[in-house]
Amino acid sequence: MNYDFEILKVFEKVNANQNLHLDEKINAHYNNNLQGKYFALRGLVLKPNIDDIRQAPELSIIDVLTKAGATVTAYDPEVMPNVKAKI
Repeated sequence: MNYDFEILKVFEKVNANQNLHLDEKINAHYNNNLQGKYFALRGLVLKPNIDDIRQAPELSIIDVLTKAGATVTAYDPEVMPNVKAKI
């Protein structure tokens, strides 16, 4: 079967862009100055009882915030060992 799953590609692109919108809103709120700001994230995966963080959108948010000079505290009891290993 040689089928092009175009709708799935669009879905993945929309989901990926959602993080960009959040990053833009955070930066706009703080006038693009995140240096010295503190953020807390709770819940790093979408489903309970899983520890797979490979596609967790929160990881990209953490990356953007910390690269901009912010401090991030994150907590999710299911995945903390995996997150600590990745960061």
